[in-house]
Amino acid sequence: MEPDVLGSWRLSWCIKQLRLSQFRRHSKALKNPWHFYIAMALKLIPRTYPRRCLLQLVDGSRICVEEFMTLFIYEEIFVDRCYDWTLPPNETLSVLDIGANTGLFALRVAQLRPGSTVTCYEPMPGNFRQLLETIELNHLRNATPMMKGVGGVSRRERLYVHPRNIGGHTILPAADWNWNHYVDIELVSMAAVLAELPSARCDLLKLDCEGAEKEIIDAITPKLAHRIPRIVLEPSAGSYDISTVLNKLSDLGYSYTRRGSLVLAELQA
Repeated sequence: MEPDVLGSWRLSWCIKQLRLSQFRRHSKALKNPWHFYIAMALKLIPRTYPRRCLLQLVDGSRICVEEFMTLFIYEEIFVDRCYDWTLPPNETLSVLDIGANTGLFALRVAQLRPGSTVTCYEPMPGNFRQLLETIELNHLRNATPMMKGVGGVSRRERLYVHPRNIGGHTILPAADWNWNHYVDIELVSMAAVLAELPSARCDLLKLDCEGAEKEIIDAITPKLAHRIPRIVLEPSAGSYDISTVLNKLSDLGYSYTRRGSLVLAELQA
């Protein structure tokens, strides 16, 4: 999402949250839904309230809110439960979270599949610091944070920093975006990431990495695919032709289902 449209989007999103139906949904996710609305008001205008807000989920888990976009991600994962349907039924999973952001997906996996391990790749220093806080706050002993990005091949790369969206940092900014701030990051190849896992495979690969998912999937060979039976991704329509990614998944032997903004690909026997 471009910076110049983000302000109006925030306001529209906040107005939606004021509906009684939304309040009821937040009440099912949070011990005190009013904390969400207070945080929303305090964080609506960037940098006006630099202190952190705290949300407590009904199971006692806690979410530290430093930026407005954390509230949006919280709603997606814990209110809309957008990833719940993508998790395999196994009690214990090996999960790769590429684009872990502040760790809310890892927290959700810990809630639903308590015995699972989640390896979290997040290259942005500010996000990584908050990822560590999420892990520490909630005692996620099976979550392993990695301050790296993932790509098709291992290399150094520029990560362009979105000025107002902690989920919008990307190695592939659009040509007409005036982003002049970036950080140098380390990218590791998908093959190297899998090799580092204890079993050299993962039950679920989650990709939400602002365009890098295409080169990751392009780098998956049939041999690697057999070690990744399930992939969930949020395609970045502005960065590439989504159909090329879906075609590559099909060629590798995956069937896929689309629901909302997500694609779930499952390897066929």
